[in-house]
Amino acid sequence: MKKRLFIMSLIVLFWFSFSLVLAQDTPKKVFSQMDSDKDGKVTRDEFTAVQMDLARKGREARFNQLDTDKDGKITRDEFMAVQLDEAQRIGKARFSRIDRNKDGVLTEQEVTRRFRLIKDTMEKLKQE
Repeated sequence: MKKRLFIMSLIVLFWFSFSLVLAQDTPKKVFSQMDSDKDGKVTRDEFTAVQMDLARKGREARFNQLDTDKDGKITRDEFMAVQLDEAQRIGKARFSRIDRNKDGVLTEQEVTRRFRLIKDTMEKLKQE
């Protein structure tokens, strides 16, 4: 369970870091930043350096988000509060997507429809 949570955290961290770059920069600018020697090509070392920097920035941003009292330490209470807040936001968003008529109640039809959509998506992905 801890290993799975760690792997999921790394995936989220990567996407968070990458989305920060894409949200602020155009693809041309991102490529230019990766091409440190400006030869028009990005080597493995240049790419890795950028990814390491993004990961570092992502870790720093995540630490700052979790350190709510800004004392340079994350307490269990701070960690749990942020995790619970994020879980609640995700849960509300998922509920909202399933609750098609927005009445605040999930019917069997709405839940069945959502699971059918997930099943269909998974089948399409397997075919690709």
